[in-house]
Amino acid sequence: MTALAPALALTLSLALAACSSDDDAGQGVIGYVEGFLGGVAADEPWAAQIGRDALSAGGNAVDAAVAVYFALAVSKPSSASLGGGGVCIVHDNPSNSTEALDFLAGVPRVVAPTATRPSAVPGNPRGFYALHAKYGRLRWAQLVAPAEKRARFGLQVSRSLARDLAPLEQALMAEAETRRVFSRPDGGGLVGEGDFLTQLDLSAVLSRMRAKGPGDFYNGLMATQLVAAVAEAGGSLAIEDLRGYSPVWRDTIKVPFANATVHFVPPPAAAGAVAAQMWAMLTAEDRYEDAGPGERNHLLAEAAMRAFADRGRWLRDDGTSAVAPDRLA
Repeated sequence: MTALAPALALTLSLALAACSSDDDAGQGVIGYVEGFLGGVAADEPWAAQIGRDALSAGGNAVDAAVAVYFALAVSKPSSASLGGGGVCIVHDNPSNSTEALDFLAGVPRVVAPTATRPSAVPGNPRGFYALHAKYGRLRWAQLVAPAEKRARFGLQVSRSLARDLAPLEQALMAEAETRRVFSRPDGGGLVGEGDFLTQLDLSAVLSRMRAKGPGDFYNGLMATQLVAAVAEAGGSLAIEDLRGYSPVWRDTIKVPFANATVHFVPPPAAAGAVAAQMWAMLTAEDRYEDAGPGERNHLLAEAAMRAFADRGRWLRDDGTSAVAPDRLA
């Protein structure tokens, strides 16, 4: 259940939430919203469909994001596994407020000398639970259930997942557990596009998470089993690491732009600060907009060079910033 790829990052806007009538009768049923639902983009087709269903049932952008994440944990675990983490910017239209949720995967407090592989403290389950608890509209169980069902009864491997798995075939087939999950029934190598993939163990985990939330994953039987599995695989993770993990709501990095404000994720997501600094440099005095086609590439490269060089001034070893977020840009 460790992450197979970099942490998932999402940008949400509650202003894009689906519109419905004031009568909540029938909310939660696909088809409840009539007319335009909004838009959903994902790296895998079925996951995008699950997000669309959440909007159709009267959910908002956060509900769609939660549903898409758990769907991707089944249909594209190379990008969104339960062992990963992420960051999220949320704009709440009614209060006109914007904030960032940091649920990046954590670092174990102690790395055992016997550990042969890096391991992280999973952030996604508690992160998406915190996101839903504050802004979600539909029931948590309703958003997790489609992923649980598809993991149990199987799905066809998409082209997107097949492309992610193919370069890792030798490594995945060398491990007994990953070979058991991702190999063809006839033993003829990894599953490919169109093959049927069933993940019963993942379905069992999602079943408990649907019914009880992520608590058991961090502080119960599932946590104990996860720690044991990580140790057996050569990693280093303690039950205290899981129990002590908590997502954090943070102020965004704000950069004025015309009559609006552009928001970026603050550290420890370092890319957000770099992007904010580049945006500030390129938009100051309309530098980029006023530049000719031949000059724009040069301006972009120069802004990137300066922003990345500036990381040495504020970036600490643990990923946090030595400079207040409102001073980074």
